[in-house]
Amino acid sequence: MKVSVIIPSYNQGRIILDAIASVLQQNYQQDDIEIIVVDDGSTDDTREIVERCQVSGIRCKDKYKTWNLEPGTWNLKYIYQSNQGKAIATKTAIDATNGKYIFNLDADDVFLPDKIKKVVDIFEKDPEITHISYPVIYWDESKNTKRKERFPKLMHGKIYGKHLLRYFYKINRFIGCGSSFAGRAEVLKKMPINKKEINYAIDAYMVIFTANQGYSYFMEKPLSLYRVHGGAYSLKDQGRRAEIDMLANEAILSEIIKLDFDKDIKTLQGLKVKISQLKAKEFSGEKSISDIKDLWSYVIGNRNILGKDIFTIIKNYHILQRSLPTFLVSIFRKGIKGN
Repeated sequence: MKVSVIIPSYNQGRIILDAIASVLQQNYQQDDIEIIVVDDGSTDDTREIVERCQVSGIRCKDKYKTWNLEPGTWNLKYIYQSNQGKAIATKTAIDATNGKYIFNLDADDVFLPDKIKKVVDIFEKDPEITHISYPVIYWDESKNTKRKERFPKLMHGKIYGKHLLRYFYKINRFIGCGSSFAGRAEVLKKMPINKKEINYAIDAYMVIFTANQGYSYFMEKPLSLYRVHGGAYSLKDQGRRAEIDMLANEAILSEIIKLDFDKDIKTLQGLKVKISQLKAKEFSGEKSISDIKDLWSYVIGNRNILGKDIFTIIKNYHILQRSLPTFLVSIFRKGIKGN
């Protein structure tokens, strides 16, 4: 078995067959592909849908897609577990893989037909590469529109992982996550996931871990569709999301401080923790002057580690904004979308 495609899923029964079908329609030998669906305690009809497709195949014809895939011609494994969050579902899937390379696929996304072949070709040519990614196509199915993700200019070809991580942390953005991620199984199986609080940050954590173990490679052309879901978060939802992000950053920090990451990466992950803690306190109304002082003490105390990038980091981490009184932040939040 050369390729394992993992699909962690929670209540995605309506669209999970899109993801599975996109793997079954790859321009790659199906005997060399296994699909592992980990159902993280779904309360919808995910189990019924996946088990039925194992027996009856997958058939669909509408304005977006046409499938006629017979059963018994693919290797599809379904695992159900109690709801523990995306990180633990992903770990369950990784542990169950037999392939040389692991491809991550969110249950609401799809692969383009030549995705696996092109990625495997790069892995096979260069054993130093531990992580491969590419820009995605943002797909709004309801509007039938698509647009390509924009990558920074330097994101092309082979890049030393530790340098890449420094760049990602500096811009406060992790690229190459989710369904555009593929990694070597021998590396991913060593990745510690001891805290369920990592949750949805597992996508970034996989990039962080695999990039640190070798080289990353970024392709120019998109090889998957990222399904866009509409709707804005309410303030209550934003507050809950801020709390989830805080717990995830704390959990990732607790993992990487025990591993062979460079000191500056550990320091920057520590900064992400400080920032996310302040943001969560803004929503709960608990942010104090001492919290702001603590943030600045951390930045100033680590100025030698942050080095020449310190002002870029202050900007990209919105440190000045996090230093404002909560009532001013609330005013800006109402007036600026996406904060």
